[in-house]
Amino acid sequence: MKEKEIKNNSNAPGIDIENYEDLEGLTTKKLRFGLWFIEHKILFWRILIVSLLIIVGVSWSYTIYGFAYYFTRGQYEDKKIVDELTRVNTIGHDYLVSISAKDLIYSSIQILKTASDKYDLITQIKNPNQDHWAVIEYCWAVSGKEIACGDNFILPEETKHLLALSKNFPSRPERVELIIKDLKWQRINKRKFPDWESFRNERLNLEAVDISFRPGQSSEISDKLNLNTLDFTVNNNTPYNYWEVGLNIVFYSGRNIVGVNQYHLEEFLSKEKRDVSMAWSGTIGRVSEIKIIPSVNILKDDIYIDYDGGVGEEK
Repeated sequence: MKEKEIKNNSNAPGIDIENYEDLEGLTTKKLRFGLWFIEHKILFWRILIVSLLIIVGVSWSYTIYGFAYYFTRGQYEDKKIVDELTRVNTIGHDYLVSISAKDLIYSSIQILKTASDKYDLITQIKNPNQDHWAVIEYCWAVSGKEIACGDNFILPEETKHLLALSKNFPSRPERVELIIKDLKWQRINKRKFPDWESFRNERLNLEAVDISFRPGQSSEISDKLNLNTLDFTVNNNTPYNYWEVGLNIVFYSGRNIVGVNQYHLEEFLSKEKRDVSMAWSGTIGRVSEIKIIPSVNILKDDIYIDYDGGVGEEK
């Protein structure tokens, strides 16, 4: 009767069973959760089994699809890849020609008499390539005998003159040849020079102005010596200093070349103006145009003067 009285009094006023704590730490919340879990244990097992069945079904479906795809298309694609990897690609002649440098274009050799027993030899060469430049080693030969040798360079799409000045011959040479000893082509590095035209124009902005020429016939001492005089100014409009700048000077009468000469400027600094006066003996005749053409291998680093704090070659 006593035990029954205690159970009947569990809802008695002043007694809260939710605050009951077992001496071993077991609370009514834990008891209720345990009861709920036992009541739903079968449902949890069913959910777990269904989830595993779904995962297995998806995995097998993907595996079956993969095998089916390989047997229907994969084998063909693998064979195609193997065929492409094992195929030998041959480079055709047309392709080699398209990437190779085209030959230089040579004009006929001109022989210009400048004085008694003295002659100038000149030929014009043109580089038709846009992305190749060349270094040339050559010799002049008269009647099969070499009389003078030299080396030069020609930039992409450049036209320049090869000269042999004041050569002594007892009479006008009959057969003159230009023998190319060596010709080395080099391709312009597109990574280093992505805009070659701008690079070239900026560094070759060397301008000859105030050109004044007096042929030997008008010289005050022309009765004794035909002395030609040429005065001009060269402006270095570039931001670069050059150790040396070569100048090829070509005299025209109409379209015909009637005289040539050369001059060299040393340590030609950026924004400098250099006055030049030249005098040389010989007979040129009537001149309608004078071209003063700079010759600088702007692709070579050692042509630039790099002063500390100055305006030499940009690095």
